[in-house]
Amino acid sequence: MNRKRCSAYWYLKISLNRGTWRFRRAPVNAEITTDSSHYFNAAITYCWRHIKCAQLLEKMGPSLIPGAMIGVSVAYLIIDFINAEHLQLIIGVICIVFSLKNLLLKQITLKALNNKAGALIMSIFSGLTSSLVHAGGPPIIIYFSAIGLAPAKFIATASAFFFIMNIFKLIGVTALGMLTGEIILTAMAFIPLAFVGNWIGVKINTSLNKQLFLTIMNYLLLLLGCWLVMTK
Repeated sequence: MNRKRCSAYWYLKISLNRGTWRFRRAPVNAEITTDSSHYFNAAITYCWRHIKCAQLLEKMGPSLIPGAMIGVSVAYLIIDFINAEHLQLIIGVICIVFSLKNLLLKQITLKALNNKAGALIMSIFSGLTSSLVHAGGPPIIIYFSAIGLAPAKFIATASAFFFIMNIFKLIGVTALGMLTGEIILTAMAFIPLAFVGNWIGVKINTSLNKQLFLTIMNYLLLLLGCWLVMTK
């Protein structure tokens, strides 16, 4: 599969910090640029208000960010050798299994992920799948759900994580000559929607307790998994 085919795949991304779904068919470059502005806005307007910078950096620094960079780097090295449909199917099945486990078998916990190694593995997976099939959200949702992050920390850390990872992805696609003026203009058109979505997400988040928030995340993850399987 070449880069052009990879960049044209349909995708659905759960937008954690705005409580909405986005359906669109767009080049990977537009996705990166739009998401970068989206997560930048989230990080500035929400994250830093609710979590001390030191705490967030302590959570992300040792494992999450290095893992994402490794995943993105590996993705660009193997992009011509990966069958995106097969990878999408695998991600979809994982989403379905994990969400059903959380919804039906809550007594079973994934303690193996609650450490630096778990964070590193899931962030590598996120960087890899985000670059190849625009599905970097599920691994991070699974990891944050497994360690039981509170809603504010969940959203704040996810927003900052994807913002930083997308900067790294943007450097990669620019180096590959995949970023064009048309794509930049298309991405800029989505910025107002990102601001509105962030505002709505913040308002919704303040009304949810931790248990309800995680339950909603698992139902969304289940729907995402089904969508990935059916549209591979």
